[in-house]
Amino acid sequence: MSPSTQRQSWLWVWFVVIFILGIWFWKVYSDSKALRPPVTPVTETPTTTTTLTISPQDPNIGNPQASLVLVELADFECPYCAEAAPILEQFAQDNPNSVRLVWKDFIIPNHSNSLPAAIAAQCAARQGKFWEYQHQLFSNQATLGADFYLTLADSLGLNTNTFNNCVSNQDPLPLIQFNQQQISALGLNETPTLFVDGQIYTGDITAEALNSLLP
Repeated sequence: MSPSTQRQSWLWVWFVVIFILGIWFWKVYSDSKALRPPVTPVTETPTTTTTLTISPQDPNIGNPQASLVLVELADFECPYCAEAAPILEQFAQDNPNSVRLVWKDFIIPNHSNSLPAAIAAQCAARQGKFWEYQHQLFSNQATLGADFYLTLADSLGLNTNTFNNCVSNQDPLPLIQFNQQQISALGLNETPTLFVDGQIYTGDITAEALNSLLP
């Protein structure tokens, strides 16, 4: 066999060897890829947070440093609010060291007495009589009106001149509007709405249910 023929034979041998090795490597790579667990894309789970700023002007009872803070959003023409209000207040009174109850007006647009009643109650708050005034508004929802607001202020011993000026000038309106903007921004549409430590509470508003929230 001539030298040139030998070289050609060796070239064919190397070609076959390389071809076989190429097939073997491809098979090993394919098998290892098939055995890999599928890759699941990592995505962040969206979180929903609620923000409700408590103003120093918001009527409140209880310990300012309480471990449990309840924020009551209610409307004076809402019958369910009238049922929930005394339960919440009693709960706060029964636990003065560990509970703070904050009130925010939730104005329902189609309730004609909602805003005037809220202004009257906030004017009573400026004379230290919010909760007493609130009780009577809820107990007399059928008679809400300007005459009743003044009569109630007088019966509670408020300075009626100061009260009338407050109501006429709508002095509490900026606070009420600020709270209403927060409520609208959160997309809330039910009264009463209760926040517990910054989160919307969806349970029953009963003494038993509220007691279960205590730390």
